[in-house]
Amino acid sequence: EWTEILANVERVMFETGAEEPDNSDDVPDESQDLEKDLKAQIKEMEYLMKQEALRGEELTAKINEINSWTFSTDEKCKDWSWEIKQDIDKLRSNISEYRTLIAGQTERIQFLENRLASKQGSNKKENKSQK
Repeated sequence: EWTEILANVERVMFETGAEEPDNSDDVPDESQDLEKDLKAQIKEMEYLMKQEALRGEELTAKINEINSWTFSTDEKCKDWSWEIKQDIDKLRSNISEYRTLIAGQTERIQFLENRLASKQGSNKKENKSQK
């Protein structure tokens, strides 16, 4: 899921960065300001998603490490086993948190894509009508 979200963010960033406004000599109008704002928001989302992806990778590594551990009834290892059980419980709660975060970020990216696409579409119509 992380890879898919990051791929969507990178695609949007590429698409918005590749387009140059036709009237670059003009003073920026309201629609250009909105477009810049949307691009800034998308860049911020990209940064946040990368940070969350790193947390997700750390979480995955921790889960893999926990999966390799075994619980012990030996007196020396009882405390260690209890700590591992607590770590597993924390990871389970984090998984729910991550799913909620991923769903929210995916909706936000889709909203920004749609808003940017509609704004770019209206800018192209305005530019054609001015010519």
